Amino acid sequence: MDHTTRILLALFLCATSVFSQDTTDLSLRNLNPFTGIVSNATNAFTGWNAALQLGAIAITPILVNSGADRVTHNWLVQNQTLEPATIPAVWGTYLLPATLTGGLYAYGRMKDSPRAVAAACAVSQATAMSFAYQSILKSVTGRPGPKARAMSQDEVAEFPFGFMEGGIHYGWPSGHMMTTTSILVSLQTIYPESRTLKWGGAAWVTYVFGSVLMHEQSHMHHLSDAVAGTLMGYAIGRSVGAGFSQRIGIHEQTSNVRIDPVIGTASGAVVKVTF
Repeated sequence: MDHTTRILLALFLCATSVFSQDTTDLSLRNLNPFTGIVSNATNAFTGWNAALQLGAIAITPILVNSGADRVTHNWLVQNQTLEPATIPAVWGTYLLPATLTGGLYAYGRMKDSPRAVAAACAVSQATAMSFAYQSILKSVTGRPGPKARAMSQDEVAEFPFGFMEGGIHYGWPSGHMMTTTSILVSLQTIYPESRTLKWGGAAWVTYVFGSVLMHEQSHMHHLSDAVAGTLMGYAIGRSVGAGFSQRIGIHEQTSNVRIDPVIGTASGAVVKVTF
């Protein structure tokens, strides 16, 4: 993501924080992109989310030192048949926050739906968190993007730690994967019953994952960048989605099995299994 795009994204996030507060309905008035942002940001690094964050860090040297990054990159450089198909995924990631936020917010206002407005705000907040987090990490780790040619192991393993050693355009972790995953997971958490979001979201994340590895002659990201971004984005999405779900009274189903007691002429229980 270049500097111009980052500035436009920052302005977009500021704008959404304004228009999401102009409603007169009490249930909607309390929802904006900054709702619960401190607790949601904290929760993105606690519990299972902390395990995801640590897993993203731990798996990186494994993928780098095992040669997985190098082998994957060098193979993709020599097999660029599908590279043109990566363009919609790469540019779609830039458009996804604005499209989803605007669409969900407009729908929520028209239908007087706190859930849709919460989803719009969750998209904005997940995007903002991902944007800030990956920018900080990239500015510190300084990993350069892969070359548009076969690379040696030493080149692949280069991490010149230090402030702004490698900029924040390419590098570790993948901002595309972190943002995309955080947005879709936050929506899946707010709409846990939606199979379209569940399977469609998984398909889109997979498509973007492959695209960031192949785009521009595999000049965008290493395998470990994409894996780390996905795991970190998942943690952010879980936290943001759960935060907004709790505020509007939606709780994600944690089990497919539910036991309901029977009260009446006969005693016992009914076991319900959801597929």
